[in-house]
Amino acid sequence: MNAVGAIGNLITKYLPIWILIGLGIALWIPDSLAGGSPYSLYVVMGLMLLMGITLTPKDITSIAKKPVSILIGTACHYTVMPLLAYGVAWLLNLGPELTIGLVLLGCVASGSASNVMVYLAKGDLTLAVSLGLVSTFASILLTPLLVQFLIGELVSISASSMALDIAKMVVAPIAVGLLMKTFLPRLCEHIIPFVGPASGIALVFICSANFAAGQSAFLASGFIIIAAVLMHNLGGFTLGYLISRFTRRTEGATRAVTLETGMQNGGVAIVLAQTYFDPIAVLPSAVSGAVHVFTGSTLARFWAARTIEEEAPTTDASVVTNDEPELTRD
Repeated sequence: MNAVGAIGNLITKYLPIWILIGLGIALWIPDSLAGGSPYSLYVVMGLMLLMGITLTPKDITSIAKKPVSILIGTACHYTVMPLLAYGVAWLLNLGPELTIGLVLLGCVASGSASNVMVYLAKGDLTLAVSLGLVSTFASILLTPLLVQFLIGELVSISASSMALDIAKMVVAPIAVGLLMKTFLPRLCEHIIPFVGPASGIALVFICSANFAAGQSAFLASGFIIIAAVLMHNLGGFTLGYLISRFTRRTEGATRAVTLETGMQNGGVAIVLAQTYFDPIAVLPSAVSGAVHVFTGSTLARFWAARTIEEEAPTTDASVVTNDEPELTRD
């Protein structure tokens, strides 16, 4: 197991580098990876299954302990990111397909990598896990409605069909994982050490395979796709941080809300883009893996070097008196 842990640390610590290597291979030798693109759905479902296995009763019950922070974080995620995506697409004058792809990326749930970044940033990890779980389940309803509202004039969308696909792709595997954790705990104990490495490899695979499939479109569009994703991501971090401070969240909660706001579940966005839109619409989500992990890890390391000082409790404490203290790992 020590070897597994060492490999896992190697993968997660240098994840931005592995993603960049994968994208580099996809750019120069696309035929070597493009064939993996159709399997993205199954890889994403596998990731959601692993997420369900790693959840604990504490992760679920903690949602009720910080209702105000969770409400603020979820509201940030599903207002800031969709509207920001639409604004960036308009500002950069992206074509219809790339606009659809960027807006779709802005409308999905937060990515699982954000939890790792919150941990590295010494933020409120309990809040981050709760936000990720809430945004994931909320995506069944909110993602199709937001996509239809923002880009319905560009493409015909069946919100009900998309909602059903999200439920099958995301919620069903998580539920299976929770059942496995309940009825097969020993098996899950053996699987959990492999979750980190497997998740990192899966993220590299999804981004690289779909980038390879759209390699020619990426070259034709230039690097405006990277600029759009970067602006969207950094804008999400900035607004998430400002809203958190304006609403008087503690520093630990602010770090969690900021990272959970700005980092999206690119894997889910990729599969939805494959299913409902032109292949070019996949590119923003394929690029987002490298961009989000790079910027997220940079911000996390910046925060990690700064100790969180003792702060007065937020308004969450007045709502639920048994709220857990902020995470203040030194």
